[in-house]
Amino acid sequence: GPDRQQPPAHDEVYVVLEGSGVLEIEGAEHALEVGQAIFVAAGADHRFTAYEQLSVLVAFAKAR
Repeated sequence: GPDRQQPPAHDEVYVVLEGSGVLEIEGAEHALEVGQAIFVAAGADHRFTAYEQLSVLVAFAKAR
């Protein structure tokens, strides 16, 4: 189904553990594969728009 994420209140880092996908951040598309990581700043609109067998690890940094 569609990715219905809301802009986060904290910084996030996604690390791709399995599969591949495209993460759209503020309208820019970023293709991701196993082993790659990407940073999403607090408040940034983002969502996965294309993914196949995607498994990610997400690390959150609490906003101050």
